[in-house]
Amino acid sequence: MFHVHPRPQTAPLSVAAGKTSPLKPIDELVGTDASTGLDTMFIRVVKTGTGCAPTGAPDPGITLQADTGDPVEVPRLPDSASIFNGPGGTGAEVANATLQAEPDDIYLIRIFIFTRGSQWKIQLVNHDQTAAHAFTWTVADNDAETRQPWIDAPADFAFTVESGQTDTRHTRIANLGTGTLTIEDKEGTQPGPGFTLTAIPKEIGPNACGDLVVTFTGPDAPGVSSADHTFTCNDTTAQPTAGHNRQITLTATTTRRHRLPPGTIVIADANAAGPDETGFVTGGVFRVDPATGKQAKVSFGGLIGSPHAVAVESDGMILVADIRADRIVRVDPETGEQAVLTGGRPLDGVHGLAVEADGRILAVYNGGGSGAGGVIRVDPVTGTQTVLVTVGRGGGARDIALESGGRVLVVKRLRQLSQLIRVDLRTGSQTVLVSFVRDVTPTGVAVESGGGILITDAARFTGTGGVIRVDPVTGAQTTLSHGGLLKAPTGIALTTGGHILVADKRAFGNSGGIIRVDPSDGTQSKVSSGDLFRGGELTIAVVPEAEGGG
Repeated sequence: MFHVHPRPQTAPLSVAAGKTSPLKPIDELVGTDASTGLDTMFIRVVKTGTGCAPTGAPDPGITLQADTGDPVEVPRLPDSASIFNGPGGTGAEVANATLQAEPDDIYLIRIFIFTRGSQWKIQLVNHDQTAAHAFTWTVADNDAETRQPWIDAPADFAFTVESGQTDTRHTRIANLGTGTLTIEDKEGTQPGPGFTLTAIPKEIGPNACGDLVVTFTGPDAPGVSSADHTFTCNDTTAQPTAGHNRQITLTATTTRRHRLPPGTIVIADANAAGPDETGFVTGGVFRVDPATGKQAKVSFGGLIGSPHAVAVESDGMILVADIRADRIVRVDPETGEQAVLTGGRPLDGVHGLAVEADGRILAVYNGGGSGAGGVIRVDPVTGTQTVLVTVGRGGGARDIALESGGRVLVVKRLRQLSQLIRVDLRTGSQTVLVSFVRDVTPTGVAVESGGGILITDAARFTGTGGVIRVDPVTGAQTTLSHGGLLKAPTGIALTTGGHILVADKRAFGNSGGIIRVDPSDGTQSKVSSGDLFRGGELTIAVVPEAEGGG
């Protein structure tokens, strides 16, 4: 017969550095020692630390009390201590106890019982002045049964994987008990769809850990998967709770696969493909290696008629705003597959896209025939559109960029007066940050990490384009870069490192291309031109480095 302590068995008893635990009741379990014929009770105690190995010296103190007698710290062999059931050594000497240290920070107390029937208590003293330690102990009427395991598996184990991908992770199962833990579960066990226990420790000694390896394969669709697994083991007193746990909850969040390397440049070109069966020149999307300038086709034609904005979601999916069909199209950059996310009113003349940190999509539209432009928010799953704000009569909403604090910047381009408008999406309030002179033709906007605002200027009346930096507080303008390779820039994007990338539809012999602009001095250099560039309206985006936007 044996009892495992402490009770309740939800966690080992923790004793702070240099401190003493309260006296804890234990049942008197007395058997007959075959070698001596004496009535004997056995207590085996294990001291654990924060790791998966014994912590070593100093040894703890272990104190016993019988009834109302004085607590007595049990000495090591060959010494022993008498235990009385009354205070000050009064009453009867009910037992004699001695302690033996064993490997793995385990301590065996043998108590020779002279008179049965006492109410026993145990107390643990942490002689380590620098660290807390935890204790479990087993009381039995024989030596063998004091060797009992105490399983502590992680209560929760979480994965995040991309769809169709497999992730293998390692965790540990601890044995905080006084005897060897054996686990009967088989390798290859599948607690739930996608989850596999690929490696399971069979035996874990006292004060040790074993490696548990779990594999999860994400389904094709994003979502959350979960499964519970209860380990079958020789710990008959285990609880399904942290500290003395035999049940692990596996959770996996599956995201869409990030199909393009972070930093990849994505271009939407309104003239990407030759005339379709109706005689229209159609648009398309291609990608550009930022290091080599090499171009590769992603998807041309189909649902992409005349793209005037492009953005990249956090999972690498590409969004294209098609002004000809007044819709937003999602493109898989790996397969080229196209699907309409949303369309129709109020997306008349959709012209700009941005992806918020939570994945929701913002779009600006110029109002088409109605002449009233504005900002809408699109649910990335359902495509539901919500009008957030209008930006006045006369249309002209051209591009949008995210600022901090729930604000966005909208470029409004009109023949007589173009503006940069700051919109607070929480309140709907609008502020004209900049009214541009007549010679400036703003086409794109981006926000630097420090808050500076960059505007591409197609310079309709001069024939040479540029990049303008705007102070986000005062609206003051300075020319960062002008002329040179820049002819008619139509889009701008920033890399994670802060480099400026400009798409220009008239650069490099009017075929168009990408120009890198140094943010410190405006120096220009070619990134890519020719090949798939056809001189159409160009917009640009960069695949994000991490979750949070494009």
